[in-house]
Amino acid sequence: MFKTSFKKIIASLLLIVTIFNCTLITFTPEVNAASDRFFQTAKGVHAQFRRDKFQYNLSVLKQITKSPYKTNNRKITDCSHFVSVALYKYFSSEKRLYMRQNTEVKNAQLSSVDFMNIGNRLNGKSVIPRYFSVATINKLANYFTLVTTHEKLTTKKPKNKKGLKRGDILVYSGHVEIFVYKKYGKLYVLNCGGNDSIRVKGDVSESNHKIDQIQYVLRVK
Repeated sequence: MFKTSFKKIIASLLLIVTIFNCTLITFTPEVNAASDRFFQTAKGVHAQFRRDKFQYNLSVLKQITKSPYKTNNRKITDCSHFVSVALYKYFSSEKRLYMRQNTEVKNAQLSSVDFMNIGNRLNGKSVIPRYFSVATINKLANYFTLVTTHEKLTTKKPKNKKGLKRGDILVYSGHVEIFVYKKYGKLYVLNCGGNDSIRVKGDVSESNHKIDQIQYVLRVK
């Protein structure tokens, strides 16, 4: 009788542990209202690029204001063009000026260097203009919050490592993508940095980058 009861108790405990473990590994992305609205917009843009069979191409600056976002009648995109389209569409839906007030950015994407410059501006570092002026970068920086920096992410006690929200913009040296979630230490993102990531089913792909490669995390206001 005692052995039977003991076996039932052990079986019940194992069931509880199993359920608890499953609960732990089931991912629930952290959400911020503004960044989540931006995420939904970006996911729609990525799905459109996937359906329309856009190709990865870095050769020219691409237009961002007119759907279906062809440039010189070509279906081409890249990582920063994708994020730029998503930002323009998001801020337009929010009825905020954003790029429309800056004639030099009106029809063309921001590059990964421009996103880095926005991070530099918010982090109190020097801005080195490439396609757009320091004045424009300063204006665009007002639309973002600096969530964290490379220095904070790579300390022994990293800050904000768990504070990433769905829709945050991850800025690397030469690359930019949109955070969706993190699982088992790997980043999952919306990304148009190559044909495989453009065409991925469901639009979310595993990042080719690691957390300690992130230079800045930007969040739309």
